[in-house]
Amino acid sequence: ARLLVSVTLNLTAILGGDYNQGTALMNTNLKTLNLVPTTQPYNITPFSYTGTETISGAIGSNVVDWVLVEIRDSTRTTVVAKRAALLLANGGIVDATTQVGGISFTSLALGTSYSVIVRHRNHLAISTATAVNVPASGIVNVDYTTNSNVLGSNQVLVNTGKYGLKPGNPTSDTAVDASDRTLVRNGIESYNTYVSKDLNLDGVVNARDRQMVRLASDVSDGI
Repeated sequence: ARLLVSVTLNLTAILGGDYNQGTALMNTNLKTLNLVPTTQPYNITPFSYTGTETISGAIGSNVVDWVLVEIRDSTRTTVVAKRAALLLANGGIVDATTQVGGISFTSLALGTSYSVIVRHRNHLAISTATAVNVPASGIVNVDYTTNSNVLGSNQVLVNTGKYGLKPGNPTSDTAVDASDRTLVRNGIESYNTYVSKDLNLDGVVNARDRQMVRLASDVSDGI
C-alpha cells in the first residue's frame, strides 16, 4: 500500500467574468457588499457537496468568492476528495478558516498522480492538463492562469498571457449553452444579491450579465 500523506495545494486561478484589466486583479464587489456567505455555497445541485467549511471572524478584504476544489484520479473518472475554499483577488485559493496559505488535503497517496479541478458557481470548471504527482514535500503548485497547465480550451484570455475560467455558466453544469443564455435573459434584474446569474460578481443582475452570457460561445468543460 502507498503511504498516505497530507498535501498542501497552492493553486492560482482567475474568474474571467470578474477580472479587472486595470488592476490585474479580480474585483471584490461581493465582499464589499457583504454578500459572500460565511458557509460554503456548494451544497446545492448540481454540486451536492456536503462539506462544512465556514468563515469564522472577519472576511478578508481581498476575498472574491468561494470555489470548490476537487481531487480525482489521474483519468478524472473517480472523485477522491473535495474541499470548498476561498478565492482571493490575486487568484490565490486559500483555506476558508485561515484565509492564507493554500488548502490541505489529507490521505493522498505519496507518488500517486491526481487531477486537480477547480469549480465555480457560474464559470466553467477547469482541470489540470495532466495529473500532478504527490511529492515527498507534500506541496503541489498549480497555476491555472497559464493556459498550457489547463485541460482543453475552455479558458478565456483575460490579459496578455493570462487566462481565466470562462464565465457564462449560471446553470453550473458542464457547458456554456442556450440554457445559460435563457436563464440570464429571463431573470429579473436584482440588486445586492448572491446568485449564479450575476456573472461578473458585482452583486447585481442586469444588462451587463445578459451581454456577457450572450457573447459567450458554446463550449464544454471536457471534465
